[in-house]
Amino acid sequence: GGRVVLIEKQGSMGGNTIKASSGINFISGTPTPGAAVDDDDYQRQKESFLHDTLQSAGSRATPELIQLLVEQSADGMEWLQSRAGLEWNNKPSQLGGHSHARTFRPAQGGTIGYALV
Repeated sequence: GGRVVLIEKQGSMGGNTIKASSGINFISGTPTPGAAVDDDDYQRQKESFLHDTLQSAGSRATPELIQLLVEQSADGMEWLQSRAGLEWNNKPSQLGGHSHARTFRPAQGGTIGYALV
């Protein structure tokens, strides 16, 4: 219930966020009966997301935070969908450093940065 004031020093709203173009990584589906993703596939997605992110972070990795990112990635995407009205494409992309496709983009097109701002 608090108020937020956003101060933008750029001439237009968005700052660096508006430049974000790749999408957002998350594990699609949930490991529950009847879900679109079976338990084995969900586990593989989770393990590869964790491994790829740890490897990318190298010596700067904070494993506990990366684990939290992976575990709560789908919840974060659902939050963006419910709060910002974002819908996600159904076909994730596989970007550099990813062993599996996990980058989702807005279904309405455009970049993720533009959609968020």
